[in-house]
Amino acid sequence: MSDLSNLIEEVTIELADIRQPPGMYDFSPTVMLGRDYVMNTSMGVVAGVEQHVTSLHSQLKAICDDPRFSSLGPNMAPDGFMVFTANSSGRMNVETLVVSVFAQAARRCYLLNPETSNEAYVATCLAAFEELFRALAGEDVTCLPLNGLPYLQLDPGQDVATPWGTLRSAPRLGVISLLRWSPQTTCLLIGPERKVKTTFVVGSNPPFPEHAHYRPSAPVPLLLRLALALSSPVGQRPIAPSEKWTTTLVPFGPFTGFQQPDVPDQNRLGVNFTAAAPDLLHWAELISKAPPGALDLVMRMLISAISQRIDARDSLVDAVIAWEGLVGTDSELTYRVSASLAKLIETDVGKRRAVRKELANIYGLRSRLVHGRAVGFDKLSVAAENAIDYTIAALKCLYEMGEPWTTQTSEARSDALLLELP
Repeated sequence: MSDLSNLIEEVTIELADIRQPPGMYDFSPTVMLGRDYVMNTSMGVVAGVEQHVTSLHSQLKAICDDPRFSSLGPNMAPDGFMVFTANSSGRMNVETLVVSVFAQAARRCYLLNPETSNEAYVATCLAAFEELFRALAGEDVTCLPLNGLPYLQLDPGQDVATPWGTLRSAPRLGVISLLRWSPQTTCLLIGPERKVKTTFVVGSNPPFPEHAHYRPSAPVPLLLRLALALSSPVGQRPIAPSEKWTTTLVPFGPFTGFQQPDVPDQNRLGVNFTAAAPDLLHWAELISKAPPGALDLVMRMLISAISQRIDARDSLVDAVIAWEGLVGTDSELTYRVSASLAKLIETDVGKRRAVRKELANIYGLRSRLVHGRAVGFDKLSVAAENAIDYTIAALKCLYEMGEPWTTQTSEARSDALLLELP
């Protein structure tokens, strides 16, 4: 592949400036009306590279003449062939396929490290061509799932390797969003890598391969969102962000689009996790080792209360449902739930009575709300925030205690706490 490598290096040198998006090092504020700058800029990188590579006629033709492309037909055949990869498909010919390698590599470098050197870009392109030739030989292709997260902030260059992928600061371009309901991407969840079958089908009306059904990229795992909630810095509103968008980085093929969730996050303030990264790793390890499905309802209700509810009334209801999932019973709900949580959360015996009373007041406020009685907004807002904080504190205790506390029914857990059962 030495001759081909030299050609690829020639092309990448030509792209040294082109593959950098405009304004990459200009941190003057850019006004965006609700659009995600990171994803939009990555698409701009692809378009710029595609346009420039196409103009490099001699190098492009020499690469397309590689005999390994012969099974795909003439370089510029109008009908070309269909490419089915990761979560995208499209009609291409050999030239557009080769161009896509350089474009997808530039997109990958921009998203994962905007300051990627030209040497690293050359290596990325060469690795992508190797993947392409393996795919032409019938082998699976390595793809990289990628999620864009709002609100979560890390220092540039800081990687946090969790059981569900690596968190890394997103490219920062001094962006200001004028629409609060459309937060910008601040962090990326990268990987883990996966192998995906890729198919090339020659002809004007090819059959649809059985494996090539639409497969949306995986959303941010709920367990990671729970770990972020438990490790949010004290004194700040906890976060449990869902993805702003999700995509898959592929080494070649049609431009891979992205999906956006139906329900956007309702957080309003970003949280810097630079110093909280060790806590995040601690809770991620404990949560990932818990039996599957343990405390599932509690986790979902907590995440909903934190990030998916606009109204404080809904957040309060969700958080108290989480309490019931922790220590709820069929009778004496207010007392059993408040007493059990106070026993679990508060280690100082002298303070438990006051904690139980506050928990009971919050529970009573929820009961008045759901039975149609008027409750002041200020009281609701404070109660919702406190209910979330108590849920987080209780979950921290249970995950630290481990089994059987994380796998018991809520009633068994309540009995064990109040009766001091082993």
